[in-house]
Amino acid sequence: IGGFFRPANQYADPAYALLLTRWFQFGAFTPVFRVHGADTNTELWHFGDATTSDILESAIHPRYRLLPYTYSGFRRVEAEGWS
Repeated sequence: IGGFFRPANQYADPAYALLLTRWFQFGAFTPVFRVHGADTNTELWHFGDATTSDILESAIHPRYRLLPYTYSGFRRVEAEGWS
């Protein structure tokens, strides 16, 4: 999530903040959920309170609310061959 090569003004660019939020929203439903970047700070708090709040509310919180559902599906696949 986040792309390896980012714009120089990544922390202040509203277009990049929106793109990063969309990447997190997509990533919330993928098995591997981690931020990437080359030669940059990738922690959310570097992008400001508004972007951090948007990402937390629209991607990270729903991902963890869905974990019981996700894990129960994994269990069914393993135990019953369900898919």
